[in-house]
Amino acid sequence: MLSRFTLPICFIAFIAFLMIYPLDAIVYIGSFVFSTPPFGLIGFVIGLFIIPFFIIEHRPANFYYTFLPYLILVILSGVLIILSEHYIIEDLWLFFRLFFSAFMIGYFTIGYFKLLSKHKTIISAFLIVIMVGLGLFITYHSFSKEAYLTANYLRFSESIALSGFVLLVLTDKILQKVLLASLMIIVLFMAESRFSLFAFTLSASFYFFLISRKLFYYFIGISSGIILVILLITPDVIFESRFYRLIFTPNEDTSLIARKELFTTGLEVFKKQPMWGDYAYYKVSCSGCYVHNFMSFLFEFGIIGLNLVLVVILLTFRNLITVIKKIKLKKESEEKYFYEIYLLFSIYILFGVLFSKHWDYTSFFFLTGTSFFMLKHRLMELKSVNNLE
Repeated sequence: MLSRFTLPICFIAFIAFLMIYPLDAIVYIGSFVFSTPPFGLIGFVIGLFIIPFFIIEHRPANFYYTFLPYLILVILSGVLIILSEHYIIEDLWLFFRLFFSAFMIGYFTIGYFKLLSKHKTIISAFLIVIMVGLGLFITYHSFSKEAYLTANYLRFSESIALSGFVLLVLTDKILQKVLLASLMIIVLFMAESRFSLFAFTLSASFYFFLISRKLFYYFIGISSGIILVILLITPDVIFESRFYRLIFTPNEDTSLIARKELFTTGLEVFKKQPMWGDYAYYKVSCSGCYVHNFMSFLFEFGIIGLNLVLVVILLTFRNLITVIKKIKLKKESEEKYFYEIYLLFSIYILFGVLFSKHWDYTSFFFLTGTSFFMLKHRLMELKSVNNLE
C-alpha cells in the first residue's frame, strides 16, 4: 500500500527522471543554439531532497538484510574516494549524485510507474513531447556532426533508450509497439551510440519474445527490412559507421583498441592494491579515460567495489525472475506496466554496466534504486499472502 505522502514524492521523482534524461538531453544539445538552464543538475538536487521520505517510509524488516550491506559498501566506497591521492572536491558531489540522488530518483520513479494505469495519459503526454523535441535536435545536429559529437552524445542516446522503453510499454497496440521500437533503433543508429543501439535492440527483442512470439517476429522482420532498405539506398551509411567497424574490422577500431589498453592498465593497478583498488588511477595518464565494464568497480574500489556491484546485480536478477513470471501470467493488472518497464530498464542497464560502462554510470544507480523498490514490493506481497493464510 502507498502512504499518503508517497504518491506526490513519486511524481516529483518522475519529474526529476525527466530532467536528468530526456529533458537534459534536449537542452544540452540545444545549448549550442541558445542558453539553457541546468535541468540535469536540478533533477539530481531534487533527488537529494527526497532522501528523508525514503528514511521514514514503511517497509518489511527483511528488506534491510540486503539494503544494509549495500549501504555499508557505499560508505566504504565514499571513504576510498576521499582518501585517494586523485581526490578532488567535485568527486564528493559525484558520490552523492550517484549513490544517493540517482538511487532515490530510481526508487520513487519506479513507484510512480506502478500507478501507470491511473496516470498513463499524463506520462505519455510528457514523454511524447520530450521525445519529439529530442528527435528534432538530433536531426538538426545530424547536419552538423562535428558539433554533435563534441557534445556528450551518450547522454542523448541514453535518454532516447530509456524514454523509448516507457513509451513502448505504454503503447498497447501491437503494430504501434513494433513501429515505435523500430523507430527508436533508427534514431539510436543516427545518434551513433553503439552500446545504446545494441542494448536497446537486445532488450526490446527479449521483451517482445516474452509477451508475444508474434510481436517478436514482427519486430525482427520490420527491423531487418529497414536495414535492408538502408543498404539498398545508401550502403555507405552502414559500411562507414562505427557499428560496422566494431563488428567486421575491430582491429581498426581506435575506441576498442584504447579500451583494451585501459583494461590492461587497470589489471596492473589491481595487482598492486587488490583490496582497495586505486580510485581514478587513470587521471595520471589520461583525462576522461576509463575501463568500460564492471571491472572498473574492482580496479577503482578493489574487493569493496566488486561486492557493491555484485549485490546490485544479484538483487536485480532475483527481481527479474519474479517479474518474468508475472509478465508470463499475462494478467491485465494495474501493475502490468510497472513490471514491463522494470524488465526493459534492467536488461538494458545491466548490459551496460557489465560490458560497456564505467562505475560512475548514472543509470546503474538509478537501476539500484528501482531494484530496491522491487525488493520491497516483492517482500510486501509475500507478507500479504502469509497474512491471508
